[in-house]
Amino acid sequence: MEDNTKSSVLIESLKYIIVGCLTTVLNIAIFSVLSIIFNKNFPDFKYNWFLAEVPAFIIAVLFAFFMDKYFVFKTGGHKILQIIQELSNFFMMRIVSELVNVFGMFVLVNIFKFKEIYSKIGLSFVVVVLNYLFSKFFIFKKK
Repeated sequence: MEDNTKSSVLIESLKYIIVGCLTTVLNIAIFSVLSIIFNKNFPDFKYNWFLAEVPAFIIAVLFAFFMDKYFVFKTGGHKILQIIQELSNFFMMRIVSELVNVFGMFVLVNIFKFKEIYSKIGLSFVVVVLNYLFSKFFIFKKK
């Protein structure tokens, strides 16, 4: 691999890690606030984590899409059809990783009785790796 290629891959990976961390912090912050609200208002409902997860997921995915598109992978393109296609592919891949996250949350919280926030943080590492692979090889491929 040429030095320029190695350098650009390293820079892209570092940018993705930064955006991934920001996205994860945003997701966890929204999840935490909503978990507190739902657990306070519905203390006997054992799936409050799921009610908190859905809006946290949607907001984080929208943030990640625009950051990945214009900052990390720099695919540019302002045509509405291209953006819609990339956004729909992005959401579909994120739904796959979210299913891994939700299944993991279910197992860790409801079966193993781990705390919601620790489960969420631990699974975030798995999700970030999956999302990078999906973005790099399926969504923001260089033409």
